[in-house]
Amino acid sequence: MGTMTRTITVTGEGEGAPPVHLHCTDNGGDGPPLLLLHGLAGHSGEWDALAARFTPTHRVVAFDARGSGASTRRPGDVSRATHVRDVVQVAQALRLPASPPANWS
Repeated sequence: MGTMTRTITVTGEGEGAPPVHLHCTDNGGDGPPLLLLHGLAGHSGEWDALAARFTPTHRVVAFDARGSGASTRRPGDVSRATHVRDVVQVAQALRLPASPPANWS
């Protein structure tokens, strides 16, 4: 499988809130998944070189957080809790295994 982009729609921030669209890049690859998260004011494209390096041994996925890159630009909620919820929803939508994540920090 080569690189594929996909938009994942996640729930809004409250009753009646519009959904948020998250732009995802799935670089494919074999092996355990790596879900790459960019920093504040970043975008998923920052991971392209690293994704190319790890694709032979991992399934590498990155996405633009709400308010960044090609995702919904002005969402109502950009809190840490909402970001965590987005990460979980992206992982579920892409059917990434629920094994404990690696933490290389």
